[in-house]
Amino acid sequence: MNVADQPAVTGEDATGSVAIPAETSAARIGSRRKSPGRRRIVLIGNCQLGVMAALYERYVAGGTGDILKVIASYEDLTPEAATAIEQADLVVEQVLDLGPQADMAGLAATAPRIFVPVVTAAFLWPFSGQAHPNNTPYPFMPIGPYPGEAGDSYLNRMILANADPEAAVAAYEALDVTSRVNLDRLHELVMDRQRSRDQATGYRIADVIEAHFRTEQVFLTPYHPNTRIAVTLAAQLFRQLGAAEDDIERMRSGVRVTPFPKDETPLHPSVCRHWGLDFVAPDRRYRFLREGSFTFRDSALRYMRYEWNDALEKGLFYNHSGNLDAALALLKVGVTRSPGSAEGHSALARALFHAGDDEQGMAALRRSIEIDPETGSYRASLGERLRLLGRLEDAEEILRSAVACEPAEAHNHRLLANLLRQRGDADGSIRCLQQASLLDPYSVAPRMELASQRAAAGDIEGGIRELQDVIAFQPDNAAVHARLAQILAGGNRVQDAIAPLRKAVELAPDASQYRVLLSDFLLRLQQPEEALTDAYAAAICDPASARAYAHLAHVLRLTGDAVAAEAAFWQAARLAPGDIQIRRELSALLMQAKRFEEAVAVAREAAEIGGGNAEAYAHLAHVLARMDELERAEAALRKAIGLAPGKADFRLLLSDVLARQRRLDEALAEVRLAVQHNPNDAQAQGHLAHILQLNGRVGEADSVFRRAIELAPGNAHLRNQWAALQARRAQAAAG
Repeated sequence: MNVADQPAVTGEDATGSVAIPAETSAARIGSRRKSPGRRRIVLIGNCQLGVMAALYERYVAGGTGDILKVIASYEDLTPEAATAIEQADLVVEQVLDLGPQADMAGLAATAPRIFVPVVTAAFLWPFSGQAHPNNTPYPFMPIGPYPGEAGDSYLNRMILANADPEAAVAAYEALDVTSRVNLDRLHELVMDRQRSRDQATGYRIADVIEAHFRTEQVFLTPYHPNTRIAVTLAAQLFRQLGAAEDDIERMRSGVRVTPFPKDETPLHPSVCRHWGLDFVAPDRRYRFLREGSFTFRDSALRYMRYEWNDALEKGLFYNHSGNLDAALALLKVGVTRSPGSAEGHSALARALFHAGDDEQGMAALRRSIEIDPETGSYRASLGERLRLLGRLEDAEEILRSAVACEPAEAHNHRLLANLLRQRGDADGSIRCLQQASLLDPYSVAPRMELASQRAAAGDIEGGIRELQDVIAFQPDNAAVHARLAQILAGGNRVQDAIAPLRKAVELAPDASQYRVLLSDFLLRLQQPEEALTDAYAAAICDPASARAYAHLAHVLRLTGDAVAAEAAFWQAARLAPGDIQIRRELSALLMQAKRFEEAVAVAREAAEIGGGNAEAYAHLAHVLARMDELERAEAALRKAIGLAPGKADFRLLLSDVLARQRRLDEALAEVRLAVQHNPNDAQAQGHLAHILQLNGRVGEADSVFRRAIELAPGNAHLRNQWAALQARRAQAAAG
C-alpha cells in the first residue's frame, strides 16, 4: 500500500467523523441499472478496494457481467478516471479518516454511491506509517522496498542519527514500547475510528478485529488484512453490490489464504506481551517481500542496513512481464542471495524451462515446494511440466497433491483433468472438470473442456447440454457457439452445426478460424460454392492468417481451380514459413499437376524446416518414389523411420520402394515389421500378402489375404487382389 493510502495513527489523540451523502439507497442503485447486471462500477480507494475488486471479478462479475475499474484515491484524478466516474452506473467509494487526494469536485457524476470503510489494526504497530529514510522507488518496484506500510519510525530515528545497527537493534528489542506509546489508548483510538467508519457505511469490521486480534494474526501489516478480515470485508461489500448468497459463500470457502500481499510487518515483542498475542512465538519469522522469512531481530537489522534483494525483485519483475531471457541471470543471483524465496525459485524454474533446461527447472520448482509446501501453484507447475515431458505417472502424483493442497483452486482440477485424459481415464477427467466448473461456475474454459470431454467419451448430448447452459449466461461468447458446432458435427449432426457456427461468425466477424470451420462444414454438406465464399471471407477478414489461406487453397483445389489454389498455398507458406503441413499440401498439389521437380523442392524444404519431423521426410520419400527416384526415396524413408520407428505406414512405403528395386527379401522384412507394429491393420496385412506373392510364397500369401479380408470385409481392393491370386493359382494347377 502506498504511504499516502492512509495517514498513520499515532499515540496522539485524534478524532474524526464521517459524513455520508444521502444518495445511497438501494432503490436508487436499482433504478440506475439498464438491465440486471452488466453495470459499470468504479471503485475509488486504496489497495484494499483493488483487492476487493479482484475478488468480485473472480467470484461474481462473471455471472453478472459487471465491469469494474479501480481508481486510486491517493493520486490526482486523470482525465480517463474522471470520464470513468462520469459514465459509471455505480460508484464505490472508500471511507478514510481524511479526504481523498483524487478531487471529484466539478465532475458531472450522477451515479449512486455506496461506501466501504478502510480497515486497519494499526495499534499493533505503534511505529508504523513512516517510510524508511532511504526508501527509493524503482521502475520494477514503484513503492520501493520499505514504504510506509513496512516502515518503522523508531528505527528511522536511529538511522538518521547514524546509530550502529547492532546496538540500535539490541536496544530496540529490549525496549518496552509502553514506555513510549500508550498502547491501550492507541487501541482505543484506532478501534473508535474503525467503528465510526463501520457505522457510517453499514459494515461490521471492528467487532471482528476486536474478537480475534489476540488469538490470531488478523493483519499482516497495518492495512493488509489476513484471511478472516479480508473475507469479512469482501462478503459485506458483495452484499452491498447485490451479489447472490451462493457466490458469497463460494468466495468464503474459496479464499483460504489472504488475497493481499503476503509480506509482513514484524510485531514488536513487547507489543505481543502487552496484548497477550500467544500465537506469536519467540522465534517467529516474518515474510519480507518475496525474499523469505526473518526473525524480528534479523528484520530490524536488515531495515537498519537498508538490505533487500534487488536482483531477485528485478528478476521477478522481468519474469512477470515475460522477458525471461533477462530474468534468468538476475534470478540465479537472486535465489543465491535469498535461498528461502519460494517465489524466486518458481520464477527461476520458468526461465530455465524457457531456456530448455528442464531438469534444473524442475529442481527449482521442487525447492519452491520444500520452502512453501502449502502453496499449490508450485506443485501444479511441476506437475504440468512433468506431463509435457511424458512422465505421466509422476505428473499425476504431484498434480493430485496440488489439488489436495488447494482444493478450492479450479485451475488445479483442470490440470489434473488434462493429465487424466491423456492417461486414458476419461471418467476421472470428467469428474475433475465437473469440480472445476462448480468451483468456478462463471468461467467458460472448464465448462467447454467438460463438454468436449463428455462428447469424446460418447456422451454427445451431455456435451451439448453443457454448452447450452454456458450460452444461457454468456450468449455473446463466440467460442462457446463454435465449440457447440464442433460437438454437433462430431455427433454427425453437421447440418445442425451450421446455425451456432454462423452465430460465432456474427459475434466475432474478424475471427477467421470460425469462418474456416464454417467453410469446412459446408464442404462436408456438399455445398462447395458456399464453402468457397466463406473460405474467401476468412482470408479477407484476416489477411495475416496462414491457416485461412491454406484452407482457401484446399477449397479451391477441390472446386477445380488449381491455379488459384497454388497461389493461395504460396501465400500461406509466406505467412507461416515454419509450417510444414502447408508445404506438404503445396507439394502434393504440384505433384498432382505432374510438376515433380517443384514438388520435390517444396517437400525437401518442408523436411529441412521440420528437422525432426518424420511425416515431412515420409512425404518427400513419397514424391521421390513417384518420380522413380527410388534410392533417394529410400534414404528419406529411413530418416523418417529413424525418427518414428513405430510408424507402420513408413515401413509399408519402404517395403514398396525396396520391392520396386527387386530387393524382395528386404521388402519382406520391412513389411513384417509393419505388421508386427500393427497386427490388426488390414492394409499392412494386404501389403504383406502382396510381397509374399512376389517372393513366390503363394500359399502363405493366400492365408494372409484371408486375414486381411477378415479385418476389412468391405475392402473391395483386397478382395480383388485375393481373387486374382486364386485365379493364378487355379491357372497354374490346370497347366
